[in-house]
Amino acid sequence: MLSFLRRAPLVIICISFVSGIFCEFEMAYSLSRIQYSMLPLFVFVIALCIAKKLPLIQTLCILLLSFLIGMSTVSCFINKNAALPKGEIQINFQIKKKLRENQYVATTERNQFLVEITNCDTLLPGIEIKALGEFKEIEPPKLPWSFNKKKQMLALGISHQFFSSKIISTSASYENQIQFLPQKIQLKLRKKISSAIQDSAAVAILCALLLGETSLLSKEIASDYSVAGVVHILAVSGMHVALIYELILLILKLFLRKKRKWLTFILAMTLLWGYGAITGFSASVVRACCMFSFFVLSDCFLLSRNTGNTIAGSTLLILFFQPFLIYNLGFLLSLTAVLGIVIIHPINMRMCYTENKIGYHLLSSTSITLSATITTLPLTLFIFHSFPTYFIFANLILVPWSTIILYVGITFLLFSGIPFFGILITHVLQFTTYSMNQFIHLVHYLPKAQIKEINFNHEQLLIVYALLLSITLFIFFKWKNSIHIAGISTLLFICFSYQTPANSSVLFTFYQSNILFVGNEKEMVFACNNDTLATKYIHKITNWKCQQNRTREKIRIVPFPSYFSWQDNNSVRSFASIHARNKSPVLLLNEEIQFLKADSSLTDEIQHEKILLGRGVSRKKVLLVQSFIKERNIPLQNIQSHPFIIK
Repeated sequence: MLSFLRRAPLVIICISFVSGIFCEFEMAYSLSRIQYSMLPLFVFVIALCIAKKLPLIQTLCILLLSFLIGMSTVSCFINKNAALPKGEIQINFQIKKKLRENQYVATTERNQFLVEITNCDTLLPGIEIKALGEFKEIEPPKLPWSFNKKKQMLALGISHQFFSSKIISTSASYENQIQFLPQKIQLKLRKKISSAIQDSAAVAILCALLLGETSLLSKEIASDYSVAGVVHILAVSGMHVALIYELILLILKLFLRKKRKWLTFILAMTLLWGYGAITGFSASVVRACCMFSFFVLSDCFLLSRNTGNTIAGSTLLILFFQPFLIYNLGFLLSLTAVLGIVIIHPINMRMCYTENKIGYHLLSSTSITLSATITTLPLTLFIFHSFPTYFIFANLILVPWSTIILYVGITFLLFSGIPFFGILITHVLQFTTYSMNQFIHLVHYLPKAQIKEINFNHEQLLIVYALLLSITLFIFFKWKNSIHIAGISTLLFICFSYQTPANSSVLFTFYQSNILFVGNEKEMVFACNNDTLATKYIHKITNWKCQQNRTREKIRIVPFPSYFSWQDNNSVRSFASIHARNKSPVLLLNEEIQFLKADSSLTDEIQHEKILLGRGVSRKKVLLVQSFIKERNIPLQNIQSHPFIIK
């Protein structure tokens, strides 16, 4: 193990650097004093390296310095966004990227932020806007199962949102700006695909596969590919960049028979990063482009290649400039998949080697799929709580199939204007894409195609990766102590699998529709008077339930009631709305109260131990109820904006 770390020192430095980033994001330490100690520590490390003394102290100081640099990187990112002006201001900003309907990423000279412009869904990247409004920090969700907009935007490098009260002017100055050239090229290529291909589903797949544009994908297509376990081919990632890299090398070998290292280097880097720019520079594409840039550098100038240093170096480089990618799911899945292919795939091939070329190809494809799946499985279980049963079968067929479509698609984009050949390549592209969609649709409806509602929480995620690391250390480096770590990790995983969830009940309201969710270790009840909201929230609560080890508990769905009761700790607990005549310890005041007069007859009906104030209650009636319950010392809880935990 020590010999490996000597050959690939960037690995342990990268681990220390990432730990610093994670600690600063999660714990927000004050770095004002720590940052001042970085310079003397750096000088001390340089002095030790020159003197070639105390190697252990050198290593510890380097790791501490990389940890502090990671924290400092996050601190600079947070401070830069915290310096945004307060209060209502007039600001000029530029549209950088469209996220979804009426929602854009905007930039100023120093910052990027989220902006929503109502009834304006056609803004192109580069359009300059002058607007009046104010900045507000994106807040975390108030409920544990709600969509975490703060984390999603943070993964894109955004911590604030600009709320525009008035759009003063817009100007399309993007036409002469070279920085928006990739977006213009992508838009033209997307129009070229949509005009040539008739099938809308095939157009959506091709735009995602070739250009990284996923906004055209419908929920049905995404669901089909997710159930089959091949959703990764819809996002431009390391696999696509690797195929493009191989294509670039093949073209350069054909046209540059004499080895011109500088010309090869410049052309390869330009084509590689040019493709990354056209596909939108997603986190996984940036990671892959950085990694293959190291490969181009080593191949062109005959430098020694160390895969561990390459992966760690590209990760260090990306996170130094974009530390927020530590929360980006695409980046994490891409990184863990590469680690699985690099570490586990060679072990599989050594154990199951065959000299038959067809058998070797099938074995290699299966091994790569398994290796990437093993290392990404904990993350996918934690995020989606489901497992695709036929993922090996689907990947063995779909990965080569999508590779053919990728190469045919590139040929179509380059040569579709040629008579006869362009028509032929268009028909081939449409047929291959349509048939792939039909095959995926067939896999979706196979029996038990997906195992759903799998318990998996934060603790289990960390423990599984510790278990994988200990097994790797034992196989690669014969480190016997890793067996003990693996045993302890297994026991901890079992313990957290049977962890008893907290006994709590949660009551909350959503806009003008009242929603009730009650959950304990025995049952879960969800009451709602809106079918659309009920369907939406049941999906979110199901994912939350899987993180809380509650998959065995079924959710009972009922209409939002005037009176409602549930079993809790061998007793029946209940609440009632204002029209219920049932005696209940908890009363919910909601929009039903608007039909009653605000006089003493209203307060006569309130004979409860606690009052919950929901939405739809006028201010006049709130004052009346408050004066009444103050006389009787009845507790009042306002749940209009905050959830209420029933003790």
